[in-house]
Amino acid sequence: MNDFLEYREFVLEKLNKIGLILIESKKINYGEIFELESSSITLKISLYYNKKNQFKFVINKIIPEHKKEFIYNTLIQVSPIVEKETNNELLNNISSLDFNKFNYAGSDESGKGDYFGSLVVVAFTCKNEDIAKLIKYGVKDSKLLSDEKIIILAEKILLEFRGQYEYMVLMPEKYNELYAKFSVNKPGLNEMLAWMHSKVIGNLHKRQPFQRVIIDKFANEKLIKYYVNKECSAELNIITKAESETIVAVASIIARYLFIKKLQELSTKYQIKLLKGASLKVKDLKNSINPDILPFVCKMHFK
Repeated sequence: MNDFLEYREFVLEKLNKIGLILIESKKINYGEIFELESSSITLKISLYYNKKNQFKFVINKIIPEHKKEFIYNTLIQVSPIVEKETNNELLNNISSLDFNKFNYAGSDESGKGDYFGSLVVVAFTCKNEDIAKLIKYGVKDSKLLSDEKIIILAEKILLEFRGQYEYMVLMPEKYNELYAKFSVNKPGLNEMLAWMHSKVIGNLHKRQPFQRVIIDKFANEKLIKYYVNKECSAELNIITKAESETIVAVASIIARYLFIKKLQELSTKYQIKLLKGASLKVKDLKNSINPDILPFVCKMHFK
């Protein structure tokens, strides 16, 4: 029983490190049930022991559902026995996962909705053991962070995780050129984005192989799969609000950081304080700029 108590504390400590706080617990025959919560996850998990002093955990319920494998990967080395739930494709190969391997990658973009500046796409991968560290750093969807916080986080991550990211930056001149080519037969921007994602994911996978890649659903899934599957053999998961996944949030932070830096460079080069976004103020600024300069600072198809 003492060994089970140690196992219990170790599991709770692992979950606590990724932000899950114990809300309620209940004793059951040969184990205990726990309910935990974080800002993005609700988890109900059971821990069991048997007469041979073997332990196992079973995830009874998790919201959102796609976080399940992340929790399994967090705990996989804790238990010598893992009970795989039937009808869950995500767990078919769970026994082959290694906590110290690069199992996941995330890909995200920045600048898609900004009149001025570049379009940036970033793919990022890390070891499962690094996820808790990134959460501790304050990593979350870049849209929830200030520019100052993005810069601090991105520079720390870029330095610490060298070789674990790949990016593509299309400055306005190149962006406008490629957009015209991708728009000949439609769908234009989304196809260009799918192509960009495929390139950064493929290049990163060649350098640092991973098993799965997560992308936010920004377009028709068939379009995204068409491009990404040509460049990378990793399993592709296309989900909505993918930035809630830490691995994708890191990519979003790096992408926004590069967008901010490149916008500052353009502002300095053309001596114009270029603005982010697509507000009326931004549109007025666009209309006030010399038309000869616009293709070098602005996405020309924006109305």
